[in-house]
Amino acid sequence: MLFGALFFASSCDDSDGVKPTPYADKTMFDMITADPELTDFIDVLNVCGNHCADSLFNKTRVYTLWAPVNGSFNKDSLIKEVVENGNREKVFKYFVESHVANHLKAANGVLDEDNKVMLLNDKVAVFAGNPTDGYTFGGNVVKEGNIRVKNGVLHKISAPAEYKYNIWEYLRTSLLLMKSSLTPSQWFVSLASTGTR
Repeated sequence: MLFGALFFASSCDDSDGVKPTPYADKTMFDMITADPELTDFIDVLNVCGNHCADSLFNKTRVYTLWAPVNGSFNKDSLIKEVVENGNREKVFKYFVESHVANHLKAANGVLDEDNKVMLLNDKVAVFAGNPTDGYTFGGNVVKEGNIRVKNGVLHKISAPAEYKYNIWEYLRTSLLLMKSSLTPSQWFVSLASTGTR
């Protein structure tokens, strides 16, 4: 039984290929708040409240964050959704948690197209690629990867990950959006995407 527990724990830690960096003494929150390419993402985190941003990424637990870079999504729509419509939990679940795994996932070696990552919102995204051609997360290019911090690994991506609805979410959201004649995918795209990848 001990062997099984050790095997499971080691299989959840994919930190091979993550080299020590000058940022190993910083938390994920310290790193992303200091990065000028991630200010849009931080603005969305901050509008969700301290419990969403600071407490999530300053914990001792390890995370992998695939953070979309500035200009790759419509931060104003997401902020408006929180401030004017009171949908803090929705933005956190549909947007922020779609970019976070609660284990280490490094961009190293060959990651097959079926290499799936379980995210904080219980959704799955494909993290694939190789050192020659580069890596993708949810079909978006990893612009800079394997930035090691005290409590995880940061990858900067070219565009936000798309939230994948299960059938129940799709039906429930479809009913709510009938008034506006948007599909759930169109709603998410209208909130988060600028159409660039």
